[in-house]
Amino acid sequence: MEEEVRFQDAVRKTITILLLLLLIISIVGLYISANILIDVWAGYKYAPIYKVLMNAALLVIVIYFLTKSKG
Repeated sequence: MEEEVRFQDAVRKTITILLLLLLIISIVGLYISANILIDVWAGYKYAPIYKVLMNAALLVIVIYFLTKSKG
């Protein structure tokens, strides 16, 4: 009985890790696509400004979630 519980926990952890990996890959793909979209939409002159704003917003969001998760 205990062996079955350990196996289920291992499977659950493995699936969770795989899903987190897929989430990270999709977030990176979204980030790259957003940068390409900024290049197309804003043009070469204003693209760096929009990229700085996007990166700053991303930094603020990450810091917010990291501080909120610590308690």
